[in-house]
Amino acid sequence: MSPSFAGEPLPLLSEALLACADLKLEVNLEVKLDMESGLYDAARLAATAGLFISAIAESPYAGTDRLVLSSFGLEGLYALRRAGYAGRLAVLFDDLPDNWATIARELDAEGVHLHHSHVSPEVVRRIHTTRRRVRVYTVNDLQRLKTLDAIGVDACFTDEMSFSAL
Repeated sequence: MSPSFAGEPLPLLSEALLACADLKLEVNLEVKLDMESGLYDAARLAATAGLFISAIAESPYAGTDRLVLSSFGLEGLYALRRAGYAGRLAVLFDDLPDNWATIARELDAEGVHLHHSHVSPEVVRRIHTTRRRVRVYTVNDLQRLKTLDAIGVDACFTDEMSFSAL
């Protein structure tokens, strides 16, 4: 982090969502709720899921399709569903596991997010067959971006601001 930001407070989720809405952004919010971190037990995970739901319900993204919550921590996604979250979820994997379709179905996930190096035309076809979107991370090479677009990937996450004009 740049020293020029020293002392700058982190925004609350509600503040970040307001700023994103002001900029008319579609948001992928990667949720870091997993019990493997040691920060959560079942009760704290459920309470935190409820706080996420409340913040989203009070935001401009409530009831829209412009927000998707994704996570590597499946416990967090299940906790969000158990707490009543009815919005869009995506399961986040490095590589597509054998049980991905079961997990996506159980969570009613509308998307599957994968590392771009593990995506092929066959993987895209398999996921699309279940009527789920395929989004990949983190694509910082223009040729790779074009290849992924050509095989039907629905969206790519990138660090390259120069790609925004494509």
